[in-house]
Amino acid sequence: MPKAYRKEHGMIRYLALSIVTVLLASGSMIGQAQEKIVLTLSVPQWNQAAFNREYLQPFRDTHPNIDVVVVADVEGLVYPTSPAYGTLEEHLEAVQAYASTADVLQVSTWSLSQESTRARLWLDLNPLVTADPTLAEGNFYPAAWRAFRWDQGMWGMPVVIEPQILTYNPVAFDDAGLTYPTANWAIEQYIEAAITLTERNNSGDIIRPGCWCDITLLLYGLLGHGLVDASGAPQFDDPLLASILEAWAAAREDIYPQGGYSSEGVPIMMMQPWILQPSAPDAGTMVIGDMPGGVYGAQVTGFGISAGTRYPEEAFELAKFLTQSPGNASGSFGAFPALRQAEIVATGNFSIPPVNSLPQEQQDFLKMAVENAVAGYDLRYFDYINYAINQAISEDLDVETALQQAEEKALANLNEAASWTAAQPLVVATPVPTPSFDSGEIVLKFGMNGFNVPNQTDWVRLAREFAENDPEVGVIEMTSPDIGYEIWQEENECFYLGYDAVSPEAVPEYLSLDPLLDADPNFDPNDFVPGALEALQSGGQTYGYPFTVQVAAIRYLPEQFDDAGVPHPTMTWTISEFVDALHQLDQVEDADYQVPFIPRQPGHIDWLMLIAAFGGLPMDYRTEPPTINLTDPANVDAIRQALDLARSGLISYPEMGTFRFGGSFQMGALNTIDLGGYQFVDAQTPDYGYVNFPQGTAYKTMMLGNVGGGYISQDATHPDACYRWLRYIVAHPELLAYTMPASLSAINGPVTAATQGEAAVALYQNYVELASDPNTINFPAQFGSSYKMYFAQLFMARAFDDYVLEDADLEQVLADAQTKTEEFFVCFDAIPPTPPGATEAEYIAYSEAVENCLAVVDPEAAAERAEAMGGVQ
Repeated sequence: MPKAYRKEHGMIRYLALSIVTVLLASGSMIGQAQEKIVLTLSVPQWNQAAFNREYLQPFRDTHPNIDVVVVADVEGLVYPTSPAYGTLEEHLEAVQAYASTADVLQVSTWSLSQESTRARLWLDLNPLVTADPTLAEGNFYPAAWRAFRWDQGMWGMPVVIEPQILTYNPVAFDDAGLTYPTANWAIEQYIEAAITLTERNNSGDIIRPGCWCDITLLLYGLLGHGLVDASGAPQFDDPLLASILEAWAAAREDIYPQGGYSSEGVPIMMMQPWILQPSAPDAGTMVIGDMPGGVYGAQVTGFGISAGTRYPEEAFELAKFLTQSPGNASGSFGAFPALRQAEIVATGNFSIPPVNSLPQEQQDFLKMAVENAVAGYDLRYFDYINYAINQAISEDLDVETALQQAEEKALANLNEAASWTAAQPLVVATPVPTPSFDSGEIVLKFGMNGFNVPNQTDWVRLAREFAENDPEVGVIEMTSPDIGYEIWQEENECFYLGYDAVSPEAVPEYLSLDPLLDADPNFDPNDFVPGALEALQSGGQTYGYPFTVQVAAIRYLPEQFDDAGVPHPTMTWTISEFVDALHQLDQVEDADYQVPFIPRQPGHIDWLMLIAAFGGLPMDYRTEPPTINLTDPANVDAIRQALDLARSGLISYPEMGTFRFGGSFQMGALNTIDLGGYQFVDAQTPDYGYVNFPQGTAYKTMMLGNVGGGYISQDATHPDACYRWLRYIVAHPELLAYTMPASLSAINGPVTAATQGEAAVALYQNYVELASDPNTINFPAQFGSSYKMYFAQLFMARAFDDYVLEDADLEQVLADAQTKTEEFFVCFDAIPPTPPGATEAEYIAYSEAVENCLAVVDPEAAAERAEAMGGVQ
């Protein structure tokens, strides 16, 4: 059996941020009559940890007659398509669908539209605000107070406001011979700077834009005013507006790459101030500059009330609480409370550095920007200007005609919205009531630790079905660690953890499942991906029931290959076929992708897989610990062949040996993707194809990683009920979306094919075949909590960077990396390990000793790490 799974033992645990607390009632229960009012509160699923029980408890204390049920927006309903881009009917139907999910709902200045308020989908809060003496206009930042006010109404209570500022890289400007941006720049100067600073690859394709320019704020600043007339109607008939747009539309294709792109490394940025925080990818390289016309923008996030609520006054009390005790509803660094004197409440594991962590000069600047910002109300109809630009380019229209058509569309949408009638009346969905229990019925508390689950509604439905049919369980209460990890561990009887939780430190926390497995006539130890069951065992005992296995794959769109005339990759394609495909894909003109191949795997595992296909094993995972050999001639040659693909522009290559983490939003014809583990992504649709990495002649390779599974607490009072629920989950692989089931019967069953597609099933079957071969080399999904391997891959990655980005001598930089690795290992091995039950001080001392080893071996890397970490332990 190959070493298919790597136990991640150590001090670091991967904790997730999501899964709302959901109470699922058995249909057989008797709904107890309640005098309390139940209000529902909708927040985006990714942000629901900020609205946990701790945060809402003060409201419950002051409003004992009101229960609040948090409803996670799992479908992204809070972000409807603007009526400027789609049809009015589609927009209003989407808003109505959202407004029917809860009484109080999160809104923002870029999601709450004037069209939807005219269609009477939102409650006008102005009468309630006017009658409330605790809400005075002067206590709010002006842009926050104005954000949701139009048509003599107020349609949302502002909670947080984020300034939008300009930052730029002075070194990039100096190198290009450009003057720094000022408030008096004209459109021609922005265009000149953006084009000059735009980066291209050897083929002439744009790989990094010169400016992340917010066209709305650029236009407002250059115009000096908005786009409304005295009556509040849209007014686009402005010669200056037309001339600015004409210049911008002509230059846009020389500034931005086709498709998506990342903000990392862009030398001019107009956006929220997250770039200023110490952990930002470009922190330390960017300085604050003047916005166009000296006009600062702002994004305001708040809460509106559905027009379908049955409890408008009570809903307003909740919305007011959210304003007066603001959580970070935007989830962003640099957010200010809309109320000047309020303080943003930090909740549970949801923690974002406060603005006061910045230098005082930057704090003062951001406060000035917030005080003088434009937002929402001031920026009405600018989405129609974006529509006009797109129409002018795609339809080859002159700008004046495009602006006229956009103004006509805006006016028509406003008028039609006022008379719009929905197909169904707007009614807020009734929450599941708190059930009463017959004697003998139990509440089974189940903790889920994973990133945002994309199919939460399936979990809700199937948990209810289980409770309806189980002889003992009356309700399943599912919670996430947002209440604090230790409390979460204590309060739940059983768990789903998306990682290998079995380690000497963790074993005492969980119950051995072997007695339950032995008593289960349907349990088959051979019905698992090879190595999956073993990954959750220790000392001859089984502590977890395998649910999922993390795998890496290459994803592609067959249509793109057909258009390019390139054969589709196969599950057994060779490295030479892979390289041939890259060259052919690179020759396609006007492609829908920016580069043929984009590696995205954490820990640079995709690069190790390619190097192995070329015949090299610089990190050999057949040994424990892995053998590091960066200087063997075969390894050097294989590394060179792989990295030369990046040097020639066939593979995307951002800096890898860095401590600053930024994403890449480029699209490749081929993209690596991580299915399962810590990344729940919208990965599998029938349009995509999936294959394993290309194989060479010397080694057979795969990447099987973390095994997610079900666990039962050592202190569980209902272990049998927990086990039945875990087995129920296994019997429903649709719950484990977008990842490889650990069960062979689930992989080969019809449900996985129906929910994930035949291409995904073929990939999983290929991995089972590889895992069954003792000669297959497995590269772990991540370097995990092993300090040694983390820093070993860091030294290797920095050598790769020097060769690809700085044209350094490959043999020399690899030899230097090998020396640093060996010296670091010697220093690391001399550090006494932390004892069982170590204190926080002992853990900190251990970490400091490790960091000191880095400082001795590679002072430059240590200094970069210290700056990026910002002093965080």
